[in-house]
Amino acid sequence: GPRLVLARGLPGGGPPLPPLPSWISAHDHLPAAALQTIIGKAALVVARAGYSTIMDLQRLGKRALLIPTPGQTEQEYLAKYLAGNGWASCVDQNAFSLAEAFRLAGTGSDKPIPRNNPNQDLQKEIKEMLTMARRIALQS
Repeated sequence: GPRLVLARGLPGGGPPLPPLPSWISAHDHLPAAALQTIIGKAALVVARAGYSTIMDLQRLGKRALLIPTPGQTEQEYLAKYLAGNGWASCVDQNAFSLAEAFRLAGTGSDKPIPRNNPNQDLQKEIKEMLTMARRIALQS
């Protein structure tokens, strides 16, 4: 099967992709169950750093390379916080390298986002961070 699965999150479809090698499978949209199955099998998940994405990764105990959406203060803050705790890697989208993502996937160097009892604490802490990030964003 494919070594890389690209789920674009575009339910209505998006611009066409160039021809892809056989080791890449691309989908404009995947139903939640199919996406969960694919994420469950993944060695590394490369994703935006949105709150619900992070909660899904945490629930599934997955290692992640987070690419915050530029200008999204909350995503930038969350990704840096998780990377600072060694729970994920974080990279600016302009510095993203697929080769580096594959290297990270092979090393197992990051701990997965913890999913045992600290979950409640992590969710509470993230909600507090989001509140703080919103206050900072409103002040600037």
